Amino acid sequence: MNSAKVENSYATNDVNGEKNIGGLVGSNDGTVNNSYATGEVNGIEPVGGLVGENEEGEVRNSFWDLETTGQEESDGGTGKTTEKMKEVATFTNTSTEGLDDPWDFVGDPYDDESDEDIWDIDEDEKINDGYPFLSSEEIEEPETYELNLNIEGEGTVTVEWDDEDHEVEDEETLEIEENIEVWLQADPEDDWKFEGWTGDHEGGETDLIVVMDEDKELTANFEEIDYTLTLIVEDMDGEPLEGARVELNDLKKETDEDGEVIFEDLESDTYSFEVELEGYVTKTGLVSIEEEMETETVTLSEHYDLTFEVQDEDGEPIEDAEVTIGELTLETDEEGEVIFEEIEPGTWDYTVEKDGYQTVEGNVTIDEDLTETVTLEEEDDGIPGFTSLTLVLGVLIAVAIYRKKKEQQ
Repeated sequence: MNSAKVENSYATNDVNGEKNIGGLVGSNDGTVNNSYATGEVNGIEPVGGLVGENEEGEVRNSFWDLETTGQEESDGGTGKTTEKMKEVATFTNTSTEGLDDPWDFVGDPYDDESDEDIWDIDEDEKINDGYPFLSSEEIEEPETYELNLNIEGEGTVTVEWDDEDHEVEDEETLEIEENIEVWLQADPEDDWKFEGWTGDHEGGETDLIVVMDEDKELTANFEEIDYTLTLIVEDMDGEPLEGARVELNDLKKETDEDGEVIFEDLESDTYSFEVELEGYVTKTGLVSIEEEMETETVTLSEHYDLTFEVQDEDGEPIEDAEVTIGELTLETDEEGEVIFEEIEPGTWDYTVEKDGYQTVEGNVTIDEDLTETVTLEEEDDGIPGFTSLTLVLGVLIAVAIYRKKKEQQ
């Protein structure tokens, strides 16, 4: 640039070349004042973010964007970050490095006392991407389109675009600049599931990206989950048990030939169940339904009859003897028998008691119908210590007789 003057100007386009390449001026021997550059700069030395080579020229109150130009050096001007390049203080506050005189902005911010209002800036960054622009320019605001979102059912949609984050819970229309990519995520409420999008996009993905190249309408469809529980009843060998009666809270059903019973239209919750079948030990428990299709297996063990035969040492039956197993106590009949019905398999401790007989304790292992014979011994009815006393008296008498004979001799 030969002795020319560049003032109140800016460049945003990319610049590529071989030598003397600058974001605004390649070779300067004139004056550059109140100007800036933001476009990417590439070339062979000399290369600068604002000026490639300054040949006895003058550069005042001018800047370049260190980040967008890709250049850390310039033969004139002051480099600033993108954030600083979008702040009006950079161009009007004379405490800013590289600024001797304030630029003339609309509204006269900071040290700006001029009244021509040459420059302006959009803090919302919709005009000129947030960089200063000449107020005389006819810069149109970017086109915006409407994104109309609807919610069917119970759920929300999170919308993100250009550092904006918004949650939609009901019908809502958002205005978004053209060609902006918008990310949407559908999130169902508890006990609901996402069924898919309808409208200008149809699909089942929860995450979706749309480009705002026109007005768009989307509906996020949520459906209430009807949870299903399949309960399988089997024996100890894993064989299915048909006809088992299953009670789930207040619901009652019987298992089919595959040992299965299905409860539908449930909620995600914890349920109590009871399973009973003749010949088997009744089983109770809890099942928590968390998945849409839940399966629970219940194993039933057969129960058996345990018969006690209580007799004395001569093999005679003892009536009314008390037999205790677990928490249950029963008495023997006139034949000395008592039957505990429907006992669960396992090892059980028992106690047999009868007045006048010694108590017997033991255990028995049940894996089939079983009869246990228990013999009770009578307690000693004599005076305690009688035998020992008799022995002592006998010894004393013998001693007395011996002494008597000695005296007679």
